[in-house]
Amino acid sequence: MFKKIENILKSHVVDNYLKIVEKIKDHQRTLHVKTDSQLKEESNALMNLAQKIDNFDSLIVRAFALVAEAIERVMHINPYDEQLIGGLVLFDKKIAEMNTGEGKTLTAIFPAYLHGLKKKGVHI
Repeated sequence: MFKKIENILKSHVVDNYLKIVEKIKDHQRTLHVKTDSQLKEESNALMNLAQKIDNFDSLIVRAFALVAEAIERVMHINPYDEQLIGGLVLFDKKIAEMNTGEGKTLTAIFPAYLHGLKKKGVHI
């Protein structure tokens, strides 16, 4: 009985993360056509907005999409959905298990950038 409830809860949580991942990927497509200077302006706008708010939830999609686009431009790697989900899990102050080679280092960049927008420092 409890295992069934646990599986339902897990699937609900994953479904919510997948919806956010789709929004992130949609927003990344809009960033893909922008210049590097325009991406920097977007980052500065996010930083200014982060200084004025306490809850980062409204910035998640924009920030994660910006990081994903930067990773693609610099490293020529498009982050996998699992890495985005892992970043969302970390941002939610939870732990996600990832195997060797699944991109834990890349995953940590997403919430680190988002928290870094407050200019208070971030430790990984």
